[in-house]
Amino acid sequence: MNLTQRRLTSLGDLKWEVLRVDKKTGQPTGNPFPGRVPGDILSDLLANGMIEDPYRGRNSDKCKWVNNYDWLYRARFEGRCPPGERRFLRFMGVDYESWFRLGGRVIGSHEGMFSRAVFEITALLEDLNELEVLLVGQADSIEEKLSFGNPVTRTERVRIKKLKAQYSYGWDFAPALKGAGIWDDAFLHATSGPIAIDDLWIAPDVNGLVNIVIYLTSRASGSGAIRWRLEPAEENGPAIEGEVETEYVTGPQRFPITVLVEKPALWNPWEMGAPYLYKFSAEAVGDGDVSDSISDTFGFRSIGYEANPGAPSGCDPWTVVVNGRRMFMRGINWVPLDSLLGRITAERYESALRSIREMGANVIRVWGGGLREKRAFYDLCDKIGLLVWQEFPLACAFFNHYPRSQRFRKTLFNEVGDIIRQLRNHPCVMLWSSGNEVHLRRNRAVLDIIHRQVESLDGTRRFHPISPSRGDAHNWVVWHGKGNLEDYLEEKSPVISEFGLQAVPNRETVEWMFGPEGAWPPDKKTWTHHNIQFDKMNKYASRAPQDGSLSSYIEATQRMQAHVLKTAVERWRRLKFRHSGVGIWQFNEPWPCICWSVVDYFGRPKQAYAALKMAMAPLMVAAYHPLKEWRQGQQVPFDIAVVNDLHQDFGDLIAMVKIGSKNKLQAKIKVRANSVAVAEDLSISLDSSPPWVIHLTLLDPEGNELAQNEHDLMIFDPQRASPYTRYIFRLMWKWMTKERP
Repeated sequence: MNLTQRRLTSLGDLKWEVLRVDKKTGQPTGNPFPGRVPGDILSDLLANGMIEDPYRGRNSDKCKWVNNYDWLYRARFEGRCPPGERRFLRFMGVDYESWFRLGGRVIGSHEGMFSRAVFEITALLEDLNELEVLLVGQADSIEEKLSFGNPVTRTERVRIKKLKAQYSYGWDFAPALKGAGIWDDAFLHATSGPIAIDDLWIAPDVNGLVNIVIYLTSRASGSGAIRWRLEPAEENGPAIEGEVETEYVTGPQRFPITVLVEKPALWNPWEMGAPYLYKFSAEAVGDGDVSDSISDTFGFRSIGYEANPGAPSGCDPWTVVVNGRRMFMRGINWVPLDSLLGRITAERYESALRSIREMGANVIRVWGGGLREKRAFYDLCDKIGLLVWQEFPLACAFFNHYPRSQRFRKTLFNEVGDIIRQLRNHPCVMLWSSGNEVHLRRNRAVLDIIHRQVESLDGTRRFHPISPSRGDAHNWVVWHGKGNLEDYLEEKSPVISEFGLQAVPNRETVEWMFGPEGAWPPDKKTWTHHNIQFDKMNKYASRAPQDGSLSSYIEATQRMQAHVLKTAVERWRRLKFRHSGVGIWQFNEPWPCICWSVVDYFGRPKQAYAALKMAMAPLMVAAYHPLKEWRQGQQVPFDIAVVNDLHQDFGDLIAMVKIGSKNKLQAKIKVRANSVAVAEDLSISLDSSPPWVIHLTLLDPEGNELAQNEHDLMIFDPQRASPYTRYIFRLMWKWMTKERP
């Protein structure tokens, strides 16, 4: 059975032009200029030479005038709708408030950045049609116009009133570039008859039972059928086909279908097996003719959770169990690839996601202050076996509560609901979370709305009220509290989903941001504009040698970031499954800046990337020694641990240890599947002159290299942190995450 393809035409293929609209008069001003869909107003202004590059110097401040205007995008397309057929406009994401006109007539409005805006235009089409989308500019508030303080807390009262990507208001790793745009894909959807399929929900279980619901609308009643086909997505294999006779009625309907697949191939995270995908396709037939069709991919997999031994009271179970096997979450935090959303492409997603997998991560936390990413992101995570911890668009409401108005709650209800509908077929999505760092008690009503939507529209995945809470920790005693590595090692929470250290990007990126002359010595205002936190950076970088040059400053900051992140990951992995996962803050950044990223805006890795590639390998070997300053002639006591996240036994392996070019010792370690094996009470003498780096190589009995690692003994905590500061930070997180009785 050959099913028809859905008739979608990208609106991006049209010739778009943009007009600036005066908010007071509602009239266009100036001449039209070319625009792109999908895209954003700032990218279009930059492409037309109407603003300076907002990523260089302090140019982003020169773009604030853009928020004071509305922006009209318009394009023309040809074609009436033939009798008996239907036509729809489907916008996958518009930022943020928008009005839509066709042929001069208003066809609807939309509020919300992440839900779809869909309009039927069947009766409105002429031989030539002018489509207009008016984007309402979000003028800056008084708080946003201020230049001092942290933008996260300074703008909190304003930004939480809208479910717009929170980082666009300015963040400690992002510029204040709110902009506007038709940022996600947009389509003209054509049917061949009166029936239009609106949505498809595929809910499989690992035993092969697939429950499918097809949502459609019809403009006529009568007899018909749903034809369907289920098959492997990426290779030839047996297909299952069927046809269900139906009776259509005028208006919306839902049609459930149940299919049983014998012994289905399972979808797995990449190091646990193949991420096997299936495809389900369906077409609606009325009066013997195909009217519309739809298809999507899915995977058979189960995800559960086990309790953590020794976890503090109030913790949920956090050991992830995928398809019946326990998995340690080697996680990375993901923020949007760009503040100019028109620049986010499938090719950039592919480069970043494959880099994450190559680094060794198996879970991506899509942070709540950013985006519901475009479909290409989730499709690729499905394909390459990366799990996604998905957050809804709430972030950093520390001192205020979200609006309690009916308008806000309705917008939240719609946004959350449509995010779930768009993502629930993806096997990569493992967990829903309301968002990031929101005060639980102040915002209980809002979180309850989200929870009810998750239960109603999915119910197959875990709901996590907010991150951090219930055994999920953000450890910012190190960095924000100027703490020490010991503050990581004292962490008792089962999951540490945020921790990190800033580092300056590579020299090429620094000089691009500031210009060769302005890069060094640093202009404090410009460097701070690009997010550096000088006092903390200088505290942590002070241990590494510096000669006063830009190159040595970059080297010192990157060296310390690599050391801190790597050490924390290795220590927590040794304690699996008391700890069940880590989430490094952060993998990427949305503009060229100085922040916690391990790969900069241009895709250039910092030293931490190579260090984490060793620390996050599924099969890892590491040395565990006292974190202190060492001197020549001393004995360094250490253990060697082999952390095996793979589900295979390796038997007896050999760990080779050397400093410099000299082999110092070797240890035999028996390594079983998904376990930690340790060789204890070892020591090595520092009888040579510095620098001292312990090199580890893990070999099988035939001498094949399985893993390697290195530990820089020259790096240690340079200054002791204030006990008072560390206590305040711990107290703040307890206050934030404490739930009402």
